[in-house]
Amino acid sequence: MDAALASNCRTMRMCEVLCTLRMCRAFKIRMGYDYYGILELPRCATDAEIKTAYRRIAVKAHPKKETDPKFHTLFLLINEAYDVLSNLQTKAVYDQFGEEGLKQGIPVGTTPDNYIVNPYIYHGDVNKTFEDFFGGNNPFAECHDVEGFPCFGGIQGKGKKVKDPPIDLELLLTLEELYQGCLKKMRITRRVLEDNGQTTVMRDKILTIGVKPGLPEGSRIIFPEEGDQGPNIIPADVIFTIKDKTHSIYRRQRNDLIYTAVIALGKALTGFILTLPTLDKRVLRIPVVHVVSTDYKKIIEEEGMPIDGSHEKRGNLIIEFVITFPQRLTKDQKEFIQAAQLDK
Repeated sequence: MDAALASNCRTMRMCEVLCTLRMCRAFKIRMGYDYYGILELPRCATDAEIKTAYRRIAVKAHPKKETDPKFHTLFLLINEAYDVLSNLQTKAVYDQFGEEGLKQGIPVGTTPDNYIVNPYIYHGDVNKTFEDFFGGNNPFAECHDVEGFPCFGGIQGKGKKVKDPPIDLELLLTLEELYQGCLKKMRITRRVLEDNGQTTVMRDKILTIGVKPGLPEGSRIIFPEEGDQGPNIIPADVIFTIKDKTHSIYRRQRNDLIYTAVIALGKALTGFILTLPTLDKRVLRIPVVHVVSTDYKKIIEEEGMPIDGSHEKRGNLIIEFVITFPQRLTKDQKEFIQAAQLDK
């Protein structure tokens, strides 16, 4: 009895598929594919209704469940229909211009290669469309058809959820923020599952990042599973990578701060006082008493960036020099330099 019932059900499904394929061909001849008809939807269907219809129909026609080649053709059309209708841009073009406008593009003027909307081409990878939706290639163990019978007999256990790849974001910080440490609040927008566990809505979330003093550039701050939610996916990790903003005075080199002083030749020879503002709003007065050559560097210990998140230990401030030479000298200046016997 059970075998007869199963055989009748399969025959009915095959008839259903053949009818659908004939309808698809008819629509193709007259007006292009009716993607809504393929998914058994009205043209006013919502995003949630499109997802629900795809979930139901794609599982029934999946090649792992039905080996007849006609099901393969239907499965391709189902996935193409969902690919079009689940994307706001392609859906809008299809709704207004049909399959012809969608696949030929919407041109601007008379130039053949200039489009407002480029022609749509389905990538043809039905497994990618299916697995992107379900988060894996075996949803059958988790679902049942509308009559309550298992969708795919013989497969037990739960479907495997696949974790989305990490979302990498850049966090630009000033040297002052990295010197003192700070709290940064970053807003992200993501898909969140509704209470029914199937549909999603877009919502904002604030992620609070504690930046320790002296945090090195390239450091990664990870928020586990804060990416898009979905019924059959594990949300991605959201990762912020620290990057230094360009500073008007200093640049950072690991734990050290580098300052480039541009000085005239006279100062390089006779010495001077260099005044520098620090990142914590102090003022340093640094005497330069040695003759400054092009490769000379002056090191001020422990005036660099904090080390290991503490202000107790710091790197160094390294002062490099660029010496500017005069384009010409007066006769008196030349005689003065000669009198100083600088050439000896």
